[in-house]
Formats: sequence, C-alpha cells, structure tokens
Amino acid sequence: MITKQQMQDLAMLARVGVPEAELDQVAGEIDAIVGYIDILNTVNVEDIVDMPLQVNVTHADANATTTGTYFDTLIAAAPDSQDGFYKVPKIL
Repeated sequence: MITKQQMQDLAMLARVGVPEAELDQVAGEIDAIVGYIDILNTVNVEDIVDMPLQVNVTHADANATTTGTYFDTLIAAAPDSQDGFYKVPKIL
C-alpha cells in the first residue's frame, strides 16, 4: 500500500494537486492500477506470434508517389534556395 507521504511525493513529482482529504483515495486507486499491471505481467506471451504492421485497407492509393518525386520542381519554385533547401530570412 502506498503511504500518504509517498502519495504526496508522487503528486509533487507529477505536478498534480491532490487535496489532503483525497490522498488516501488516490493512493488506493494507484494501488489498484499497480495491482492490475502486476496481473498483466503474469500473462504468458511466449506463444503469441508478432502481428504485422497495421495497413490502411479502407483507402489504398492507386498512384502512390515516391518520396522526392516533385523535389526539383518545388525547390525551383522557391523564392530563394541553397543546396537543395528553401532559404528563408533569419528571424532572430
């Protein structure tokens, strides 16, 4: 169980204002969360196969562009450029 002093220290570190009257209640809630995490840590996940990365299946671009397709055109259209970068006025 988290002590009242530990709860005050945790609230200070998290920069969260916890009223004195609610310290015991919040400490109990944090104990419940930590207990749930302990339960999750006991789950055997050795036989679980890695899932592939998620793919957007609702919209597949038919003519997906590759990186840099319009690079030269965009740099040429810039008011000022240098070494392949937009050149902007210094503001500081």
